[in-house]
Amino acid sequence: MERLQAEWPTLVAEIGEAHGWLRTDLLDSWPVEMTDSTCRLGFDPEFAGGIEEVQKRGYSILHDAVVAHIGRKVNIECCLAKEPVRWSHHLKHPQKEGEVPSGNLRAWEAQPAIRQILEVFHGDVRDVQH
Repeated sequence: MERLQAEWPTLVAEIGEAHGWLRTDLLDSWPVEMTDSTCRLGFDPEFAGGIEEVQKRGYSILHDAVVAHIGRKVNIECCLAKEPVRWSHHLKHPQKEGEVPSGNLRAWEAQPAIRQILEVFHGDVRDVQH
């Protein structure tokens, strides 16, 4: 289990290279339990919709990747995590030209398109996820 947890960011990145939409959902997941026959992935309660998306569209992709990674057949179960999943918030993302650094929330709020949305909904930027 510790090995899978330690390598989870790498595995998610590998899956994401071929299936970007699945990477987005998996950024809010974390391996929480491993038995002889099952790997349980906990999903951040704030992004619980990712569970359904993974189960409907990405189960076989995720299953094949985990089985290949750990070297044995297991079923994948998706559940709500007991606490927020935060590992992906600390990843260093390559910055593209003209892109705002993810940690600079005020710079995000200053972006014209984001500013317009914030004004419509009377909101502010509290967190940025990639």
